[in-house]
Amino acid sequence: MDDFEPIPKRPSFWRFVIVWGLFLFFLILFRKDWLPAWHGWRDLLFVLLNGAPAQSVGPSSLESIDWYAMLRIPVNILIFCGVYLISLFVVAQFVLPVHTWQERLMAWKRLRSYLVGWHGPAVFVREGKLISRAAEEDNVYPGVALVDLRSAIVLEQTNVWALESETDGEIDDPVSKRRPPFSFRRGPASPDDQYGLTRVCGPGINFTQWGEKIRNVVDLRPQIRLESGVKAFTKDGIEIETRVFAGFSLSSPPDVIPVAYVGGSSVDDIYGLVIDEKPSGVVSISGKFSLDPEDAREIHRLVVSGGTEARPNATTAARSARSARKGPFAFDEHRIFSAAYGQAHWGSSNEKTQWHELPLLVAVEIFRNHLEQYTYDYLYMLEAPERLPWLNEIKPEFMRKVKHQGLLSFKLMRFAGSGLGAAGSPTGWDMTPLDEKHFGQSIPAASLESSPAYEFRNTHLKPLRERGIAIMFAGFAELKPQHAIRVKMAERWKAKLDLEIKTTLARNEREAMQLINNARTQVQRDATYSLSNLLKRETHSKEALALLLFQALQAAATDEKNKDLPPREILGMMQNLHRWLLVEWEESDAKRKAGRDARPPLPPGDQPRNT
Repeated sequence: MDDFEPIPKRPSFWRFVIVWGLFLFFLILFRKDWLPAWHGWRDLLFVLLNGAPAQSVGPSSLESIDWYAMLRIPVNILIFCGVYLISLFVVAQFVLPVHTWQERLMAWKRLRSYLVGWHGPAVFVREGKLISRAAEEDNVYPGVALVDLRSAIVLEQTNVWALESETDGEIDDPVSKRRPPFSFRRGPASPDDQYGLTRVCGPGINFTQWGEKIRNVVDLRPQIRLESGVKAFTKDGIEIETRVFAGFSLSSPPDVIPVAYVGGSSVDDIYGLVIDEKPSGVVSISGKFSLDPEDAREIHRLVVSGGTEARPNATTAARSARSARKGPFAFDEHRIFSAAYGQAHWGSSNEKTQWHELPLLVAVEIFRNHLEQYTYDYLYMLEAPERLPWLNEIKPEFMRKVKHQGLLSFKLMRFAGSGLGAAGSPTGWDMTPLDEKHFGQSIPAASLESSPAYEFRNTHLKPLRERGIAIMFAGFAELKPQHAIRVKMAERWKAKLDLEIKTTLARNEREAMQLINNARTQVQRDATYSLSNLLKRETHSKEALALLLFQALQAAATDEKNKDLPPREILGMMQNLHRWLLVEWEESDAKRKAGRDARPPLPPGDQPRNT
């Protein structure tokens, strides 16, 4: 960049002017002190080379040399250098936030190398981002990196001369061919100063060595990523769109899931448990869920081996920085190292994904695979609207699948007294399974015991776990189909509901007609029974019989069971009664009239008289 600026505006020009200007000012100001020393050194040089001093300068004997003037300048220079280095050491403690003597020494070396032009990069790392000037990222000279409490860096050695053993073969990188100065070389005699090919540096001040470059910068804070417009297909081929999100971290501890053998003692009988804690020290096993087959096999191997396969976190090739500070977030070298080097390529291109991009990519892929197992009608289930499967069933299962892709721990659950050792070791467990009849029951928390938490080591088809990423939560928003699909589905649901309404109305009408017919039949049966009893009795006169008849009709008309009978039904009953009764009366009257006409006529004197 300096090549394109005017010379007076270049920083290198002013550095040259200031340094050499002060040097010339010093020579002019102290010429009476350095000129005698210069003459003495010149005479001594001629004596040593020619055996005699030059003819143009002073006497020809060594006694004429001003030894005091000759020694005064070197002594002053040595004193100046000593005082300067001591002052530099004192100043270095206030220039950088150092705390230990080793850090003070490293800061002093960096300031000293700056004076001779061997200064390296001075960068800041803030909130997971590298803050540096142009060309500082490619500078391989010893430098310093200030990392805040929320970040970490991974340093990579690019110079083979700085390693403990040189590599064989041809090296094309000019930076790797460059040999460091003698003061920056490290030999096998100083094992404490040796570094590996890579090392992880945490919060605080970190000093880079010769040939080291910053490979990657990571953010230790919990993070969340969201992608809008994610499209997926249901089992019946309907395209939906939603937002998918995932929360993850490199510093958060992994979740611990309770697992147990349920209904058997084989690897296929290992399930995860859903345990609900209730007040007063009571718990309830509300359900179970299937585990990844590889995770289940790892648990089974651990139980069968008696816990001998359990091991602490594997150490990484990287060494932690000596100046790492305690921060609000956990600092795990292995997880940071795995995340920094766990980069994937985008298809056939050379572009690489960063570690913080992987959780969302994995969550989106799992969401698409998970959704295609269900039909669109099942997502909302109109038959049971209160159930809402997409929110209460599918979404929790999706979050569980995503979390199991990341860093995860487990603890083996058993009922108390089933074989757990006093030290909490699974050694000696007989793998007695849990009975599902206890699920849903409230049991004392003391009746369940667990093994220590063990971290899953299986990374088969689990890129997040391989990179040390722990998933805290994951989910998706409301599922939205395309507008045309939404209209079609609404019409389909409306037609289905209309059919259900018509079916219900028809069923209710049929039941109403059955009730009316049953009531009508019962009324007719009761009326017929009552009238038949009246007609069978011959003790009543016509007037009494008519009165009883009308009483029966009044009782039939005012009966609560007959309130739904229309008037024509009552009229029909009266006509039937008229036909049954009046026809018989007419026949009897006709017979009586015919008998009266057949008798002989009365004498004239016996004719009935009208009164």
